[in-house]
Amino acid sequence: MAQVVNGAPMLLRLGRGYAPLAVDLAAAAPPILALGGHLKNAPGVALGRIALLGPQLGDLDHPGTLAAHRDLAAELCRLPRVQPQAVACDAHPDDVADAQAHGLPVVAVQHHLAHVAAAMAEHRLSGPVLGIAWDGAGYGSDGTIWGGEFLLVDAAAWRRVARLRRFRLPGGDAAAREPPRAAAGVLAELLGGEAAAPLVDDVRWLALCRTAPQTSSAGRLIDAVAALLGLCRRNSFEGEAAMALEHCAGSAASHGYRFAVVPGDQAEGHLAELDWAPALGALLADRAAGVANGLIAARFYRGLIDGAVAMARHAGVADVVLTGGCFQSPLLAGTLQTALAARGHRVHVPQRVPPGDGGLALGQLEWARRCMAIG
Repeated sequence: MAQVVNGAPMLLRLGRGYAPLAVDLAAAAPPILALGGHLKNAPGVALGRIALLGPQLGDLDHPGTLAAHRDLAAELCRLPRVQPQAVACDAHPDDVADAQAHGLPVVAVQHHLAHVAAAMAEHRLSGPVLGIAWDGAGYGSDGTIWGGEFLLVDAAAWRRVARLRRFRLPGGDAAAREPPRAAAGVLAELLGGEAAAPLVDDVRWLALCRTAPQTSSAGRLIDAVAALLGLCRRNSFEGEAAMALEHCAGSAASHGYRFAVVPGDQAEGHLAELDWAPALGALLADRAAGVANGLIAARFYRGLIDGAVAMARHAGVADVVLTGGCFQSPLLAGTLQTALAARGHRVHVPQRVPPGDGGLALGQLEWARRCMAIG
């Protein structure tokens, strides 16, 4: 499955006709098996200057998919006669435990770093690169749910330089299926529980926000906006709310809602943040005033894009990678790519390898290659 963004192809899924996919690496790698992600799983192997990526299988929650994953991983090793010396995987503890079962050294790669590394491998970038990695969820190095990340990657070193402002997800994973839960978390963070109560579907969710997991997820923020506009109450398939909001944003916006760049303090351990609070406050005011949903959605996307450009300028890195499941959106990926390029950035977008979790194995292989090269 593929689409066209700004005149260039973007592969969305490694399916029939696209996989196994061979990707040339910038330097030779030892034999490595990459397990890919838990969702939209697609494993891969590296041998020498070639990374070989398997087809997307599905979500490993299903026993049949898990069995197919194990068979495909073994088959990928048999095809080029690979005897892996290491296993690369997502840094989530469950994925690390699965990788350890292979009885080989494990290279655990943080989820969003793998997204960025995959695009760097495809475009043969060594760094420094600012990776803007936006998706629904990934296990963060601090134990929270990441998903709106700005990562500085250079050779085999990386650090998180900024994130979207965090909010709570009442019900945890249930918020991925029910966008109004994400909206409740955003409203609780923005207004406080008492003021948010008239605007949420279920006031019990506000109580859950006190102990619910925190997230910086761009995907859940987009879901929240779709729910606030009444566009999607339940995701019957992944990305439904985001697709509804993008489809709604048909009107041209002369200006976007303001996303504020809040500088961090590395010495104090405080990250810079892209703060959505001013944007959501203006959005709620427009909603109350009866502004058309199409214009509200367009102003939200315009503001989000302007905020990302401002954060890239704050980071001061010329090369920028756009990756993660949110950039399957032609509106978001295409418009942000154009806006960054207009300000002098060299912008790199996944093309042959999916920007979503189906491309994680390449990033895991690339990062393991870099780490093993320096011992």
